[in-house]
Amino acid sequence: MTRPRDLPVGGRPTRLRWYKRRWRCDEPGCLRASFTEAVAAVPARKRLTTRLRSAAGAAVADGGRTIVQSARDHDVSWPVVAAAFTTHAAAVLPDQPQPV
Repeated sequence: MTRPRDLPVGGRPTRLRWYKRRWRCDEPGCLRASFTEAVAAVPARKRLTTRLRSAAGAAVADGGRTIVQSARDHDVSWPVVAAAFTTHAAAVLPDQPQPV
């Protein structure tokens, strides 16, 4: 069982419980002997939903908040928000800046 964290709904915190199935591979050449279910909203080995990460990063980029403020507002650590901001900025900004 895992408890991924998500955004509040209606001002109240959400409490999710996900009972993942564990899959085992009997093939001798398989590098991963076992693995669990994963969905796009909660990637493998993550405890936060992609919605929560995106909202924390967007609060810094679009909302004018600092990383620490966004971390407090979303009840996560500041390194998580810093990584979410970097991901958000990489998707929005061009690969190369225009020449000056």
